[in-house]
Amino acid sequence: VKNSIDDAAELKRLLKGSGVLEFHILVEDYSSAEARMMIQRLNKSGPVVQSGDTMKWFQIDHPEDWKQAKYNYNDKFYALAYITPGKSMVNGPGIMRWSLQKAYPTMDSTGGQAVGFEFEPVGAGYFSDLTSANINHPLASILDERIITAPNINSRIGASGIITGNFSNDELRYMISTLNAGSLPAQLGETQNQIARAIL
Repeated sequence: VKNSIDDAAELKRLLKGSGVLEFHILVEDYSSAEARMMIQRLNKSGPVVQSGDTMKWFQIDHPEDWKQAKYNYNDKFYALAYITPGKSMVNGPGIMRWSLQKAYPTMDSTGGQAVGFEFEPVGAGYFSDLTSANINHPLASILDERIITAPNINSRIGASGIITGNFSNDELRYMISTLNAGSLPAQLGETQNQIARAIL
């Protein structure tokens, strides 16, 4: 079975979420007035979102491996990311629906383990715009409100790309299965459409 998940606990965790995949540029300057205000709010009220916010706290899924700034609230770790157009890629009102087609193991230019991924055409266009406008900034891949990875954007990425890092076998498998869980609703939608066409 392609992209099979062997661990029952992992499968349960992935299916518990709704499989909502988003991409957001991470906040790097925590000394700005807005970032300082967000830190104060996190310490006081937790990761709440208010009208007019341009950034949002997202929980870090594996804080022990996190290399960037992180903030603790109730024994969970969070990082700030932008939620504004041009610094984020989400499915929502007024936006053509996009999806990740698949994620798979591959190798980087040095032969190290990496995660390959592919978008369908709409997603490829959005991702190209997002990455070309934010080169040399970290891009967080977020599934069900949790940051699963945040590599630096080295160049514009279109329909396909790779996420590099010093990944162990377990980390690689985790990232691939988690990203594929994010593409699951789109795959299910396509299957339902095919069934509907077959019935009609």
